Amino acid sequence: MAFFFFMSIMAISFFAQASAIEFEFISPQEVNAESEFQVEITAETAEDYDVKIYVHGDTRQYSEIFDGEKWRSPFNYISSSFPSVSTYRIIPHYIGETEICIKLRKASDNVDVSSACNQISVLGESSQSAISENNGEEEKFESDSEDFNNERIILNSPNLEKNSYQTVTSDQRLRIWILYSFSFFCLVIIILLALKTL
Repeated sequence: MAFFFFMSIMAISFFAQASAIEFEFISPQEVNAESEFQVEITAETAEDYDVKIYVHGDTRQYSEIFDGEKWRSPFNYISSSFPSVSTYRIIPHYIGETEICIKLRKASDNVDVSSACNQISVLGESSQSAISENNGEEEKFESDSEDFNNERIILNSPNLEKNSYQTVTSDQRLRIWILYSFSFFCLVIIILLALKTL
């Protein structure tokens, strides 16, 4: 009986992993802040998927996505958009080295989420002018000691660490549930075996 239970748990975890879609996307490695660029998604599927694309974070302060009618926050998915639309328009607001991420979920059940990220460099006005002035060469700054004021700089501020949180996907919740269920099952078997020997 324990063997059957173990095999059914393994089958459930296998099908949970196998139901996620495999996809690729093409995005530029370097873009300008506040300027539109395109991302293309490719996958072999006929099913409809909801799409979420964002730069650095899934809020409007970091980027916006065009849903076919208007620019909007990438926090919400664009419903049943992929594969009928495979090219999406994004405007980044964040400046710096970061990631562009795409999440796809089945439009029918809103549970299975697949995600992928690529590195992207978002250039601001100051970094664009520095590159054009130096023709791609790196700027070298010389500093005098009188230019610095003696203010204390605190790195890894504890206030920032308190606000950090970790999101848990439905696949992770399922795996945690399976792990706890299996542990509880083993505990019950051990208790029953202990009572039987008494």
